[in-house]
Amino acid sequence: MGRILRKVQAFAGQNKSGDEYEELLDIWTETLWKAIPENRLDAAYSRAVELHKSNFAINGFDLLNAYREIQAEEMKAAATARLKQAADATADYNSPYFKPCEFCSDSGFRRETRRFEGLDVKGVVKCYGCNHWERHKLKHNL
Repeated sequence: MGRILRKVQAFAGQNKSGDEYEELLDIWTETLWKAIPENRLDAAYSRAVELHKSNFAINGFDLLNAYREIQAEEMKAAATARLKQAADATADYNSPYFKPCEFCSDSGFRRETRRFEGLDVKGVVKCYGCNHWERHKLKHNL
């Protein structure tokens, strides 16, 4: 945090030292320590400098907004990757050569009758005759 604060001061043309610097560092640390992880401060500072448009010095709000923008971009990239992975996992459904499972009609479950204590019991069990569950895991990132 101290290194980022020194960069901000140098960028603004302010060089505080001693007690003033320590007090300012305490304020910045107290304000930002939960909002921005320490390992992401450099990226947030770089982005804040890129986005900075005013004549005033970069402040904590600029860093916070830059970090939130970085987070939004990362979340959007992750969502796009998940959608692409889901599209790849369901691509075989759209294929003209796709044939549903004969046991479960590609639902993943099939009916089965089992003998239990002298009675025939009908129930629904997972179908392992197709690869429905592997595609399901890919589609839902399980």
